[in-house]
Amino acid sequence: MPAEPIKFSEARWIQLHFDVSTNLGEQSSVTITSNDDGFTQTLSASSLKECGNSSVLFNGNSVSISVELDRQDRNVFLVAVKELTIGIVPTGQPLVAPPDVAQCREKALGRSDAHAVGRVMPATCTGWIVSNGAHLSAGHCHDPNDTGFNVLQFHVPESNQDGSPRHPHPRDQYCIDTRNMKSNDERQEQLRGDDWVVFGVFPNTETGLLPVQQEKAFIRLSGTAPAELGILGYAFDRINKIEKFTQQISTGGILLGERSESTPPAVYLAYEIPATVGMSGGPIIGTEGSLAFGIHTNECRGGDPAAGTSFNNVKLRDALETFAGPQTVFVDSGHPDTTEDGSIVRPFDTLEEGFKALPPGGILSVVTGVYPVTPGTTIDQSVIQTPVGPITIQ
Repeated sequence: MPAEPIKFSEARWIQLHFDVSTNLGEQSSVTITSNDDGFTQTLSASSLKECGNSSVLFNGNSVSISVELDRQDRNVFLVAVKELTIGIVPTGQPLVAPPDVAQCREKALGRSDAHAVGRVMPATCTGWIVSNGAHLSAGHCHDPNDTGFNVLQFHVPESNQDGSPRHPHPRDQYCIDTRNMKSNDERQEQLRGDDWVVFGVFPNTETGLLPVQQEKAFIRLSGTAPAELGILGYAFDRINKIEKFTQQISTGGILLGERSESTPPAVYLAYEIPATVGMSGGPIIGTEGSLAFGIHTNECRGGDPAAGTSFNNVKLRDALETFAGPQTVFVDSGHPDTTEDGSIVRPFDTLEEGFKALPPGGILSVVTGVYPVTPGTTIDQSVIQTPVGPITIQ
């Protein structure tokens, strides 16, 4: 069927939301094309359902829709667009950091290209790939009552000259699996140290790959933070508009300590480090960048330091460790922590240790790497999961 344009003149980008009555049958599909850069996304009935009847985000103020009807399909209903989410350029006074926030930003942000770190849209937060195949962000970025947390993007390009974000090709955008998501249930409070969301994504509609398969990148977790910290995230750059909401790194932060409040304890890292809107949800990293120690959630404000949820938060740790299923034991030959207990932050470094600690019916989650085993050792591969890449057993 011929392409039908949809246009909103003031829009810098467009996301389509289809009516639930849309039925593509078994083999038919709908293709959306940006009239700005020609990027396309093709949705089948199954991928449209996975994406919550929504598209990814398209650059420009106009898209075209075409439907490919398969001869075998007899029950294809009208493809109806129910509503649009659009990006516009804010009018009025430019956004300026309050003095009590600006004083935390003496150090400049730098461009970054960490392949494991993506941008959550339309919320404009940060989300990233963890060593067990899950993804992390800040809980306050996720509102179950709206559609602001439904796409995870990688390889984000520079923004428009007016500062409005541009979007990568649909092959680098992933629909978030809202059914496979855990977060702090007491969202109305969003206490420091209890601000987190663990989530899955669906395979990309164009490549069929998950982010970790496409990017071949992930970040390991640790419960022991060093003295010097950094943050990776999609910063609201107030100086250079084309870098607004692109991936940047803030370094040179000083750890002030790990603190807790409430019952059960909400555990957070307090630190002095420059950060901006958009970096919420980003990994708190050390100087080497190979480990994350928490999820950045709060800028410094009103005399309070910047903060992020620690991986010593019991509820967050439980959500991570049961992401693949209950009774999961973790093994990672490349994790630097030698204090091993089989948790996601202190994994065993050998398969033998993992199997020894594995309870009946448990799962052994193994990070990609090389694993020597003692000759004659029995390896039950039916309980092994390798969520971030293949393993070599020697």
